[in-house]
Amino acid sequence: MLKTVERSIKEKISDVFFPPSLTCCVCGEELFDEYEYYICPECFKLLTLNDSKICLRCGSKIEGEESYCGICGSDEVFYEYIRSAVVYDEFARILLHKFKFGNHREFGKCFAKLMERKFNLTDMEVDAVAYVPMTERSLKERRYNQSEIIACEFCILTGLPLFDGLKKIKDTSDQVGKGAADRMKNLKGVMKAQSGVENLSVLVIDDIKTTGATINECARALKKAGAAKVYGLTYASTVAKVRINK
Repeated sequence: MLKTVERSIKEKISDVFFPPSLTCCVCGEELFDEYEYYICPECFKLLTLNDSKICLRCGSKIEGEESYCGICGSDEVFYEYIRSAVVYDEFARILLHKFKFGNHREFGKCFAKLMERKFNLTDMEVDAVAYVPMTERSLKERRYNQSEIIACEFCILTGLPLFDGLKKIKDTSDQVGKGAADRMKNLKGVMKAQSGVENLSVLVIDDIKTTGATINECARALKKAGAAKVYGLTYASTVAKVRINK
């Protein structure tokens, strides 16, 4: 169930006559020739790129001599590792909130471009891209899946095929406020992957990584369907608050 993602002919024609990236998607400033990330240089400076020391498994920013955060002390991890483009600070939160709840779908291009940059700094060898799914009820309420938008834009940038056979088969309670163990328990068994990923290395796209529980459950489902390896890539990740030696 792999498919190539391309812009429609209508979109391509529209891009020729009405270029989509002449203004910053954050502040509206004219971009001229400086619009690689669909964001102006001044707004770009406000982003905290997640390029400093990180947990080698989940990708959260950490400090000190440790190589892994406390959350990643668990052995029940099904993904290889996760990386994130930016640190989830106040500015990153504002952009994400506009994207998810303000119908600012244009941020998908900005996030995907930032994530492509991060992806190119890794040693991930990927055959296909998947995205964190929503249930039909949640999708109807939200009207769009922000992770799917980012994944499609990412596939256009990289030329990688999209796997849209990852499904969320039941609704769950809100993850906000839950610790790592409760998040994993809340999501256990809610993802299912259809056939089409056998022996493939799959990259799961999401908007934000907090504890990694969501991508971990996606990885569990994908590996159950036959995937050889599963990686994660997100727009943002929170800073690890607990660290251990490992």
